[in-house]
Amino acid sequence: MKLPENLQQVADSRAPDVLLVPGGYFFNRLVPLPEEVAAEEFESLAELTLEECSPFPLEQLAWGFMVDEPRRELWVFAACRPRIGSSELDSWDEAEFVFPAFLPLLLAFPEPPKHLVWNSDAEVMVMEFAPGSRFPSKIRHRRRIDRTNEEDEAVEKPELDVLDTFLDSYGLDPDATPIYALESIPVSDDRQVSFEIKQLNTDDESVPTVGFPNAESPWWADLRFPEFIASEKRSRILQGNLWRSLHIASWAAVVLILLFLLTFMGNILVDRRQQTIANQEGSVLAVQHNDEFLRKLQQFSDRPLRPYEVIGMTNEYRPIKDIYYRSASVDSEQGVTIQGFAQDVGQVNDFNDRILASDSFNELEEANSNISRDQVEFTLRLEFTGKFDPAPEPVAMAEESATPANPEVEEVEQ
Repeated sequence: MKLPENLQQVADSRAPDVLLVPGGYFFNRLVPLPEEVAAEEFESLAELTLEECSPFPLEQLAWGFMVDEPRRELWVFAACRPRIGSSELDSWDEAEFVFPAFLPLLLAFPEPPKHLVWNSDAEVMVMEFAPGSRFPSKIRHRRRIDRTNEEDEAVEKPELDVLDTFLDSYGLDPDATPIYALESIPVSDDRQVSFEIKQLNTDDESVPTVGFPNAESPWWADLRFPEFIASEKRSRILQGNLWRSLHIASWAAVVLILLFLLTFMGNILVDRRQQTIANQEGSVLAVQHNDEFLRKLQQFSDRPLRPYEVIGMTNEYRPIKDIYYRSASVDSEQGVTIQGFAQDVGQVNDFNDRILASDSFNELEEANSNISRDQVEFTLRLEFTGKFDPAPEPVAMAEESATPANPEVEEVEQ
């Protein structure tokens, strides 16, 4: 998948080059900071200082500044744009930052020694510091590449110990003076710039990394126009927000896709489960019906239904001249329902009490009596709790048991 062009430009601009302009272009000025000057006023003070001391108008200057707040010092540096060349200036707009070449050393030494030497492919530079000063009082340099004009090709000077010769001319011992060079310029994901520097004339291979003390410091030291810097800051804030939004949206899309896949798989599992349940429904119903049949069969085996004998038992307690049956029934659970009529309610109650006085019946419902015309209609709901007498043996079996097994023996005994 290819990003749209505008988003691709944002992605490509995450970590472009950080340009370092040779130190030989610059002049500098150190300004004491009054106590009442706040950080928001540093840029205005630097601009005012340049207007006072520079022989060129500000429009022709590439300038920046650094601040040492503990010492209350502001150090301004500026270069004349026509000296730098238009072709090099055109590349500045595409860079992450544009700094003077001596900036990494100043960041690396908050309390610098008397001399700091910077060596690069383009130049050799010596910075001299006054005792206790944070910023250099003099900057001397020698180019390694000659350019007569912009149309001519660059001509590299022969090495011929340029570094040693340059240091000897200022009375510095190349072996005793620390010489530093730039190893790399890492830019973090949040677009913070730092510098990795190394010392050349030492066996120590460690590469220290130095950065800016606060978020505003790189903008102060940037050499581009203040209007461009302000616009660039707003643009980077917007790009940073856009980048974070894209990052969050990407993770949100991943989460949504995972949720969709989980939901899809869950629906498939639920459908399969429902189909399995539907397929097993017939077997489950068959098992339930079988259990119910076995339960009823067990009940019937334990208490076999003999409705005629049950109704006959109720008839033993009925006054024949007073109570008359219309119907009598016995259900599968041996519940007895008797419907009939009598001459008065007392006869019905007496009949009901007689039945309950026996140990064979319990009352399921209270006797229901209804006086209609000249008679009382009633309904009794009883539960049979008694026991039946053992069933008589079949006649054939009785006769067989009465016949002697051995007739001859029977006759002898007689």
